[in-house]
Amino acid sequence: MLKEFSMKRSLILLVSLFPAALMAQQVSVNVTLAASPAGSANVGSPITLTANAVAGKPTPLDIKRPMPEVWRYTFTAQRTWPCADASPTTIASKVSTKSVTWSPKGGMYNLAVTAEFGSTVPLGGNVKVPSGKGSASLNNYTVRPTSGGINYIGTSFSPDSGTAVAPASVGLTLSITNAPEFRWWRYTVYGLGPAQTKDHQGSSAYFAFNNLGAASYTPSISVDQVNQNDCSWEAAVTTHANPYNYVVKAP
Repeated sequence: MLKEFSMKRSLILLVSLFPAALMAQQVSVNVTLAASPAGSANVGSPITLTANAVAGKPTPLDIKRPMPEVWRYTFTAQRTWPCADASPTTIASKVSTKSVTWSPKGGMYNLAVTAEFGSTVPLGGNVKVPSGKGSASLNNYTVRPTSGGINYIGTSFSPDSGTAVAPASVGLTLSITNAPEFRWWRYTVYGLGPAQTKDHQGSSAYFAFNNLGAASYTPSISVDQVNQNDCSWEAAVTTHANPYNYVVKAP
């Protein structure tokens, strides 16, 4: 009789400890994050963020992972340009769907998702237990303004095309005609050696390029306009320099 009681007590203790063992189990989670459109989108266009999460194998104790699995996803975005956010903004918190739609204002963003893995314990009713967590990020996602409304961009080379002799030092001044007030600009010049960028500039900017070899160059210019009152990215334009080709002569 005593032996039978002892066996029953041991069985009850084992059953009561089994859910606790499951709750203590931590499972690795591998997560990826994708955006559609990929890389960039225009302001006003819906952007779909999709997470893909896969739970790893059980612990070395080989405790079977209970079913069904329960997933929760938290999506965030943090703007890094033209003005950096102090902290990430939550797009969706602990939602069951792995895809969300996002419609931000213009800028560059670092995106992230955290996926939490849980399950239903078969011996504990409908108790949900966290079994693991993983995260993924997608940096430098660009949301561009649809406007190209920047006034004429003047270009002035020093020395003039065809007079510089390799290895040449060349200066280029960019200036915006009739620039509006309370704005600042970001300028990028391509095609004269490595690209150069100058941010938070006024209506003109000067670039210096050194040791240019003898060649015919085709510079292109990208200009972004930002409203300094609310830090909104108002317009973006890409154009060519005048003259279209800049020539450096051989010595």
